[in-house]
Amino acid sequence: MAGQEHGPDAPFTSGSLQLEHNGQTIWALAAQVTMTDTGHHLQFDIPVTVNQARSSRLEGLWWRLDPADRVYLIFTNVDARPLAVRSTFYIAGEAVMSGEWRLGPHACQVLDVDEVLGAVAGSVGQGGITLTYEGEPGSLLARGFVVDPARGFSSIF
Repeated sequence: MAGQEHGPDAPFTSGSLQLEHNGQTIWALAAQVTMTDTGHHLQFDIPVTVNQARSSRLEGLWWRLDPADRVYLIFTNVDARPLAVRSTFYIAGEAVMSGEWRLGPHACQVLDVDEVLGAVAGSVGQGGITLTYEGEPGSLLARGFVVDPARGFSSIF
């Protein structure tokens, strides 16, 4: 997206990228998306992977090293149909928050874990998340990242 003209009043903040190729196999193309914020010394390198999901359930972990770190989760609907996503957050093995998000076709949703969990999140360094949806397996992709711009710290998970 480098060089895209968004203007000072409309900077690029989120979106989706779809790659297609006509190779002999799904492994014929290798790609990586790199997001860079040079002003804060942040960089996220996200390898583009082949989605071979066989379930409509995703599970993962989120973490932070410091209470000042911000944790974000990104859900992407890669299908041409709307998708309802149900999430359950876990802390110390206990379900603490559930929610539902509706994603339009090829849309993404960025969640700030501190905003979703509220006061519970501030004192916690890690937790789990389960995402379920009704749709074809592989219709939902999820990625997380942790960031502290003041320290120039960033990582994906």
